[in-house]
Amino acid sequence: MKSLFLTFAVLCLIFGGTWVAKANTPINRPETVDEEAQTAWYENGTTTVAAAGDEWYIDPEIPVNYVPVPGEDEVYMVVDDSGNITGYRKRVQQSDGSWLWTDVETDSSNYTPVEGAENLYSVTDEDGNTSYKLYVRNDDDNTYTFVDANENGTPYYNGMDATTIADNYEKVTGNIYAVYNNNGIKEGYAERVPNPGGDGYIWQATQKPDISQLDGIGSLADSMNQQQSSNSAGDLSQSSSQSAQITPPPQTTTNNSDGTYTVTSTQTETKTVDGQSVMTQTTYYYTYAQDGTLISTRKGDTEVISSNPLGGDNNATPDPSLIQNTLDAELTRVSAEVTFNTSKAQEVLASLNAQRVSEGLPQLTMDTSSDAYKLACVRVADMAIYNNASTSSPTYGTLEDMVSRWSINHTKTPAENVWGTPTKSASEIHSRFQSIDAMRMTRMSSDYTHVGIAIVDVNGQTYIAEVYLD
Repeated sequence: MKSLFLTFAVLCLIFGGTWVAKANTPINRPETVDEEAQTAWYENGTTTVAAAGDEWYIDPEIPVNYVPVPGEDEVYMVVDDSGNITGYRKRVQQSDGSWLWTDVETDSSNYTPVEGAENLYSVTDEDGNTSYKLYVRNDDDNTYTFVDANENGTPYYNGMDATTIADNYEKVTGNIYAVYNNNGIKEGYAERVPNPGGDGYIWQATQKPDISQLDGIGSLADSMNQQQSSNSAGDLSQSSSQSAQITPPPQTTTNNSDGTYTVTSTQTETKTVDGQSVMTQTTYYYTYAQDGTLISTRKGDTEVISSNPLGGDNNATPDPSLIQNTLDAELTRVSAEVTFNTSKAQEVLASLNAQRVSEGLPQLTMDTSSDAYKLACVRVADMAIYNNASTSSPTYGTLEDMVSRWSINHTKTPAENVWGTPTKSASEIHSRFQSIDAMRMTRMSSDYTHVGIAIVDVNGQTYIAEVYLD
């Protein structure tokens, strides 16, 4: 009996000590995280969302008002500006690779546009039952789908439980997510909001987010023109081949001798292929009758404009003996080898501070004379030069090693977020850091007053370092 009592007493002491230790550990203590430590499901290749099959891709040369007819091969509904179906057209590929378009009759009249609703169709099946479908065409990856909806055009996922975030919801920014179906096609966007009728959260259908407004900055036209394929992921730790940037095609019009005219459109695309940043240019030709009826389309040659190794030099060897005695001198040394993208860094800062304000936190200060900013610049320069995105630099060691080396004054533990990735916009960087718990905790911590954000874009690769000091 005495033995049991002693055992019980020891267990109580262990439990009490553990409870006290946890009680004195701040829940929101920021952490410094390696890139591989916490990765959103859609970045690390472990997503359960299937890659889109070829049948769900729509050629860029197909006009935007041509809607695929389900169950028909290369047959399209022609939709006017009012949403009415004006006819059906079929395309047939010719021996030279071009596509010839002709008017056709079709029995697929079970798709009827819903008056006053954009891209919404009522569908009648063989038994006379009616359902509603939203047509979605994704310009960023040239996929399409029809989404189940109600008679008002509200998609099926509106009002669904969001207490647990399913794998087919991909974070875009804040509480807004892209929704994917089982075929890997983006169906739309939903916002995770508190359930007004009870506990937990629900999904509320929303429009594609306006990046410039959400991030609290004036213009992000460039980033809107640099959308990424939804099924791509490419960090330094991965081998990838994906679309990185798509530039909207310029157009020229040529009158032909037979009374037709041809519109020539050139699209430039940057891809990551086997460790190379490859820029290609593809030309598309659209021939129209005088009345504007599309006669034929043709995809021209795809030309490789440039091909460069991603990021810095993997074979370069860091030499710690070159490190200068002062932070200013070290910044001068490494700055000679890189170019900092200060405008993109300012956009990330604006997004960060807008997010903090929305959560009731004070904005962070960033100025070029601060230690936080100088540390971030030195940190990201080292990342770009040696193509390394670990939180332990082969040149400097950890952030705390750097702070100690140059005797930086601080009372709270310094923190950083780092990332090396194929080219990303400011919005994508912000969304990435907000989607990873430890990184978000650092960014939303009340412990810090100053931040340094430095970015280097080189050879199709983006390197980012955020440094937080009090």
